[in-house]
Amino acid sequence: MEIIKETKMRLNYFRYLILTLTLTLSFQISDFLFAQQFGPGAGPGPGGGIAQTTLTAFETDDFSGSGICARCHSGLTDEAGNDVSNDAQWRSTMMANAAKDPLWQAKISSEVDRNPHVKSIIEDKCSRCHMGMARYQAITDIPSAPVEVLVPGFLDPAHYLHEAAMDGVSCTLCHQIQPDGLGTPDSFTGKYVIDTGTFPPNRLIFGPYDQVLQNPMRQSAGFLPTLEDVSRPHLTDSAHCGSCHTLYTPALDAEGVPVGEFPEQTTYLEWEHSGDLRTCQDCHLPQAVGSVVISNRPRRLAARTPFGQHHYVGGNSFMVNLLKTNAVDLGVTADAVHFDDTLSRTLVQLQKDTAVLTARATRTVDNLDSLAVTVDVENLAGHKLPSGLPSRRSWLHVVVTDANNNGIMDSMVDIIRQANGLDSAA
Repeated sequence: MEIIKETKMRLNYFRYLILTLTLTLSFQISDFLFAQQFGPGAGPGPGGGIAQTTLTAFETDDFSGSGICARCHSGLTDEAGNDVSNDAQWRSTMMANAAKDPLWQAKISSEVDRNPHVKSIIEDKCSRCHMGMARYQAITDIPSAPVEVLVPGFLDPAHYLHEAAMDGVSCTLCHQIQPDGLGTPDSFTGKYVIDTGTFPPNRLIFGPYDQVLQNPMRQSAGFLPTLEDVSRPHLTDSAHCGSCHTLYTPALDAEGVPVGEFPEQTTYLEWEHSGDLRTCQDCHLPQAVGSVVISNRPRRLAARTPFGQHHYVGGNSFMVNLLKTNAVDLGVTADAVHFDDTLSRTLVQLQKDTAVLTARATRTVDNLDSLAVTVDVENLAGHKLPSGLPSRRSWLHVVVTDANNNGIMDSMVDIIRQANGLDSAA
């Protein structure tokens, strides 16, 4: 049955290619010249990925690599002259590196080592969002086969879906998600829906713009650009993000037997109950300045607005910096300049858009030598602070100095001393 399906798909695709040979050839020549100038999967300018790294250009029956999309969606600028290339902004984010995240890989390995009897549950659940394209393709190709992440699974370079896995949360994953059930419990924990029954070049890929030229994408990538339902937009709705940012994890009893699930990560639900009118996209895909021509070819395209920049920054500057400093070992497809841009955006978000601190100091009535400090923390995020991974913590660092700026008290020093069994006042 799988052979029949694949043969039918390939025949349909080749018939289409034959019918459009002349147009396709001219478009591919344009692609070749662009690649010669900027490198495949790259874009012009210091933010466009023209240095050492190249995005993957893999193709499976239902997904394509980010490098294929980057051929057209790089070299983009807004009305202020800012580089807003999709690939330049995305490739150094945690979304792009979801599968390369060493903490995530270590956590899966640790959980499987401790609970080998539920290995298939762990690897299937974790790959839904961190290796979404590979996992969805695998269960489509062979529905009865278990999903494997650890070697000899997706992490094995010899696996036929390795490149799809390592491309992380990529273009043809997010933009193919169907509106079915989004924002409901049926879609949580990575249970989004992808149409795997439509063959190239008619696979729907959703966007927020109408009346787009369809043939260039159909010919170069095998996807049909489609406007999301204007009466029920899903690509620009928080529910689209909620599929992966609401995670229920199996709970095991003392004997290791599954006894249900618990809400491990609930960022979407936190937002939903916050009353905040902003969407996830408002903060994490901020609008560019004015209009943007969304593709570098053909040259006659009109500019579009609004244009959501693919920043995808949160508060995880530590891991972004770790990816930057270990780029070769981790196989990341971003240059240092890309990581520096993402780190800069993360710092701005943490300093300006995450919380406001107000401190009030008063001397106590019964002891004028004592100082009481009240600190108010106003959460500016649309969800809890911190959110997501349960191990995340926020620390309040208080430093007291005298009139000459000499240190009197440092709360972090005290915490460290106490943790080591030392007198904090010493």
